[in-house]
Amino acid sequence: MGWDFCDAWRTKADVLREQLDPRRFGGEGYKLLASQSVSEGYLAVWETHDGERWLETTLVQKSRGCFGVKTMSESMGPVEFDGAAEMLFSLVPTPPNEYAAKFRERVRSRRKPGARAKLTVYPQSQFLIPNVAVE
Repeated sequence: MGWDFCDAWRTKADVLREQLDPRRFGGEGYKLLASQSVSEGYLAVWETHDGERWLETTLVQKSRGCFGVKTMSESMGPVEFDGAAEMLFSLVPTPPNEYAAKFRERVRSRRKPGARAKLTVYPQSQFLIPNVAVE
């Protein structure tokens, strides 16, 4: 698992526009249910046509004028996300494995008292627009 950089990604918005588009999976049947920007990158909850959901974590980094991403499922045990990610756990209530459970424990332990995060929820009939911001 390495980093993927793209010369076309000049801003974080460019990264999000492409990475949060369900078409990047190469087929139909994927829906973006919610996403959340955090200091390290972003998190997203996806759903397949058969109702399976997963939490995707993506680190975003800028190097030499362009952005790159390192994407993984929570089941791979990411370590670098702050406590703001906790809001997404309700959309995937059961961690898929021990790595994911430990990831969620780390996230909860890092949450700062009184911290508020902005979660973007996407209507299931749409891909990305319109969206509703929930605080």
